[in-house]
Amino acid sequence: MTRENVLEKLAELRSKKTCSSSRDVANSRGVDEPMLELVRQTSVKNLELFKFNDMTDHDIEVTPGTIWEDLNEFNCEYFDNKLQLEQNFEKQYFKLRYEDPESSKLEVKITFLDLKETEEEGESDEDAPKRLRMRLVKKRGDLS
Repeated sequence: MTRENVLEKLAELRSKKTCSSSRDVANSRGVDEPMLELVRQTSVKNLELFKFNDMTDHDIEVTPGTIWEDLNEFNCEYFDNKLQLEQNFEKQYFKLRYEDPESSKLEVKITFLDLKETEEEGESDEDAPKRLRMRLVKKRGDLS
């Protein structure tokens, strides 16, 4: 096999793997367990109190369960289980912790806000995915 054939075969295998793991075709665990109890209901007035920060605020169209699944997958496959992930359903947040003896501790709180209240009433569509704002709040450590 030539180098070109090997690269083509590798690209084909990667493409198949990506297709098979696509969320459009099959349900992921996050869809089965959406964890919607972590979504905070808020008013437009409360959302306007905080200026949108493009570094920490992210408008998403997936459920907190999908985010939880992706964080766990990243932790297991790419970060050797060094992250500690915690759910707090009572206070409605995720907490992500990383402790490295050589550097400082990192702690990030992840909250979800429902954006349904901010949309125009005429634009509501039952089939459209629910829009949420995911807010990352650094509690301890350095993100750089």
